[in-house]
Amino acid sequence: MRLPPPASTDGLHTEALLARSATQGAEQSSSAATWPAARWWEQYGWTELNGLVSRALHDAPTLIAAQARVTAASSAVDIALADSRLQVTGEAQLQRQRLSDNGLFPPKLLGFQWYSPSDLGITARYDLDPGGRHQAEERLAMAHVALAEAERAAAELMLSDAVVRAYMTWQIDHAGYEIAQQTLTSLDREIAIAGARAAAELARADESVSLQEARHAALERAGEYRAAMRLSQVAIAALIQVEPDSMPPLTAQSLSAPHSALPARASLDLMARRPDLIAARARVAAAGADTDVARAGYLPDVDLRALLGLSSRDVEHLLQSGSWAPQFSAALHLPLFDAGRIRARHASAQAELQATVADYNERLLRAAESINVALTERAAAGVQWQLRAEQTSAAATLRNLAQQRSDAGLSDMRPVLAATRHWLEKQDAQLQSRRAQWMCELNLIRALGGGYGTGE
Repeated sequence: MRLPPPASTDGLHTEALLARSATQGAEQSSSAATWPAARWWEQYGWTELNGLVSRALHDAPTLIAAQARVTAASSAVDIALADSRLQVTGEAQLQRQRLSDNGLFPPKLLGFQWYSPSDLGITARYDLDPGGRHQAEERLAMAHVALAEAERAAAELMLSDAVVRAYMTWQIDHAGYEIAQQTLTSLDREIAIAGARAAAELARADESVSLQEARHAALERAGEYRAAMRLSQVAIAALIQVEPDSMPPLTAQSLSAPHSALPARASLDLMARRPDLIAARARVAAAGADTDVARAGYLPDVDLRALLGLSSRDVEHLLQSGSWAPQFSAALHLPLFDAGRIRARHASAQAELQATVADYNERLLRAAESINVALTERAAAGVQWQLRAEQTSAAATLRNLAQQRSDAGLSDMRPVLAATRHWLEKQDAQLQSRRAQWMCELNLIRALGGGYGTGE
């Protein structure tokens, strides 16, 4: 019988990519090699955020379901291991039977009509498994455990990322709302001055109209920030499974620039920790093991059995020495003709293996793309922040000069208030750059798997 080739993962890019990444990663610091950490959100030092993430991860329905799948997969490993080991079964049987008067052996001839056949013994069974089917089944079951654990980690990453994003968004919108409120305060003072000047016929009425228009725009901006803050609160409440109104108020934090330890060039060994890539790799391992299981169908199966027991026609004689009835057997099972079932099963498994390899390679490419995009966006956000910080600094200088002229009696408060409003506009623009920096930080953490596989 000509056997098909064993399972092959030709075309799987991981090993070559990871081999190259070992050289690329040599230039990294030890801290970068473990970034992000397993509980990456704790690096920001915000107790309130840590509590929200912990609440979201506690008793989340998606995580409960994911953990149940891990438990079921682990039990499947135990089943596969049990199938490959010695099986011992205790057996006991007691019957009460009446012989037919018209049977092959009439009761008159035997001298009895009712009898009680009974058996008592221990059966041992062991499968030699020369084809390696049980080993392949064990690898298949363990691959499903790795798959379930990676899927659970992916669910945890999605939840923690969602909480942190909503929290960061609230913080940025809160800071924007404060800037909008300061802008309204400055505009109210400008409008009061313009009204007084118009009443004294020192200014045209369109000056007040223009300021009122600017105030309406500031009110709209403040309303947008307030609505965005409320949406973030609703999102966080849903993630921690509470009503929005019962959630305690959030505390404003000082948002400095993200300070991740990752260098500008991320190596692929960091990317290999992504839960979705580990899950895809586990699917490849499972498909390969399933192919080996199917291939084992071509090979003979040797089954050894031993029975140590007692058998008696009457239960009262069961424990006598004459009832001793040991039995030993060896069975060989070899498929001869199955109408192509085994061949079709093996071909299907091979096709599934090729599909999972292709899927893994596609995910690997998309993961590399997402990391490169995140790195590029992070660098661009850093440049934008620096430019807007310089603009804000220039606007602050102009505001200080206007204040100095006002203090010296060289001008009234109008230039000071106008310069203040310009300075606040630059602060708001710089705040949006900070938002971009944090979103790029979170995108990169998610692209690198959130520290899965780095330990607690």
